[in-house]
Amino acid sequence: MKQIISIFCILLIFNAALFSQTAERLAEKPAAKKPEKHEIGFIFQIENIYRFVTNYSDGIISGFGLKYWFSSKLAFRGVTYFNIFTDAEDDVNNYYSFGLGGIAEYHFTSGKASPYLGGMGGFEILNQNEEFYLDYHIGGVLGVEIRTEAYLSFFAEYRLLIVFDEMGMTVDLGKQYLPVLGVTIYF
Repeated sequence: MKQIISIFCILLIFNAALFSQTAERLAEKPAAKKPEKHEIGFIFQIENIYRFVTNYSDGIISGFGLKYWFSSKLAFRGVTYFNIFTDAEDDVNNYYSFGLGGIAEYHFTSGKASPYLGGMGGFEILNQNEEFYLDYHIGGVLGVEIRTEAYLSFFAEYRLLIVFDEMGMTVDLGKQYLPVLGVTIYF
């Protein structure tokens, strides 16, 4: 019986030492960190979730790209995308788009939740039933980035776009007035 009590006490002391070291490491490592100058991240973003259930929704500046921090308050991201849509009614009308765009972000605060304001611009090449169109767009963004880990953040933003295309100029506040959602993985 003494051996069982001794083994139990040794295991209890070992576990207490192990958990105290783990708790100290967790206390030393913050869950999120302030953005650093010259930090780079891989971005995946989507204009809105409505895109997956509706045909022919626009895809301006959705896709994947890179984000680069010039300082702890100023970042730039470049994004490319390729979208394929097919009309669900007749399965004949196909719509392809490819685009490039950039967004400059000014973050008001640094930390776990960082609201930002920025400007954007880009172009989109559209191919609908073998007819090509070219759209240009400029606009502004207002959003928030939330860092959950030192290497991971999520963002949501609203965009006000001015689109120049073959039909003239239009003003767009996002499809269905939904925010753009995205994730950034820093390396």
